[in-house]
Amino acid sequence: MASSVGHSICGIACYLAARRLNPDIAVFHPAKGALLFIFLANLPDGDLLLGYLFASNPLQYHWGFTHTVWFILLAGILIGGVMKATERFSVFAWSMLVFAVASHVAIDLITGLQWGMHPSYGLKLFWPVFDVRITSPISLFLGVKHELSYFLSGHNLLAVMIDIFVFSPVVMALTLTSKKRRGACR
Repeated sequence: MASSVGHSICGIACYLAARRLNPDIAVFHPAKGALLFIFLANLPDGDLLLGYLFASNPLQYHWGFTHTVWFILLAGILIGGVMKATERFSVFAWSMLVFAVASHVAIDLITGLQWGMHPSYGLKLFWPVFDVRITSPISLFLGVKHELSYFLSGHNLLAVMIDIFVFSPVVMALTLTSKKRRGACR
């Protein structure tokens, strides 16, 4: 998996894209909206916490159900239910929130042991219906090591740097173009 830093920056990019596509979106206060998107972009890695708590092994449940299309669908249903219950439902806002969750799975699909023209780890996107690991021929992101002894290792720091290198230009471009667009509208 890409680092939590990478998934968080991607969550910010999803939030900025939502604001860029629909600046009048009133469902999200800017700070709360950004935090919500960051949370959702990291949601599938909740399985790591389960591994730490119940198996003393963070990878025990990792890349299982929370990294499938079924989890994305379930998250979409739950997000829609919460939005309807709070009377803040909009199809656009709902789709962008679900996109934030799906971005996590998409990023992990192109994450591997080595960065570059090396196969990704792959995911069982349709598990348990189909027990087939789908991989990418390239790894755009370097997978981090989750054991506590590797937390601040050179490998993990490199993975974080790659995540920042890939996502920061996207966030900067979205930020700069949204300011120009808002200025042009006044």
